Formats: sequence, structure tokens, C-alpha cells
Amino acid sequence: MIEIGLLIIVCLLIYHYCTATFRYWK
Repeated sequence: MIEIGLLIIVCLLIYHYCTATFRYWK
């Protein structure tokens, strides 16, 4: 279960970073 939680955290960080970059370009 720890691996699943870590995967979710990584996905959330990537999603947050991508949205921040998208807003920066916009």
C-alpha cells in the first residue's frame, strides 16, 4: 500500500508542477 501512496504523491506533485508551468506560459 505504501507504493500506491507514494505513486499518488508523485502524480500529484507532477500534476501541480505541470499546472503551475501551464499558468506561467499562459
